[in-house]
Amino acid sequence: MADTLAPKVGLMAAFIHAPLKVLGPGTRVGLWVRGCTLACEGCLSPELAVPDKLSLRPVSQVASEMIKLADKHLAYRVTISGGEPFQQAVALKELILLLRAGGIKDILVYSGYPFKELRVRYPWIERSLSALVDGPFELAHPTDLAWKGSEGQKFYLFDPGLKESYDAWLGLKARRLQIIPLLEGVLVLGIPKLGDYQG
Repeated sequence: MADTLAPKVGLMAAFIHAPLKVLGPGTRVGLWVRGCTLACEGCLSPELAVPDKLSLRPVSQVASEMIKLADKHLAYRVTISGGEPFQQAVALKELILLLRAGGIKDILVYSGYPFKELRVRYPWIERSLSALVDGPFELAHPTDLAWKGSEGQKFYLFDPGLKESYDAWLGLKARRLQIIPLLEGVLVLGIPKLGDYQG
């Protein structure tokens, strides 16, 4: 696990979207980062795996945009996905500190790395994140649960004050997707059921 995809001064941010109604309980601000070397078979976002230095932005700028969107939509919950956020761990840590300082109460991160590895390398995550979904996407192991892509992925809650809202979300089986129209097509946010999606 290496934090080598982006220079220490910036974050490769693919896009930010709000209001986000999927990938976590409540109304949220979503950030998707670029760059991932895990190469999971059947990855739902292969276009985000390739690092793109043109998407490199100052962490403070990314945090500021996310906080403004949180204020606009009264959405003080954040989901960070990708790509692989922990392959830009220095920038990720800085971003989380800025988001917390800006009033964000709930930060959920999706990572393809197992939590047991992350907690050794990045001991700050348990006190900085609200929750984590860990583990690689495994095409051969589908799941009926709406909050993850494959059965082996696990959920960890670090903020007990958010237990009620996350318990309700974890029990969802009906998959919700957000379809965002773009000039060049559509952006699909959320986790489609295996078999319903073709990349």
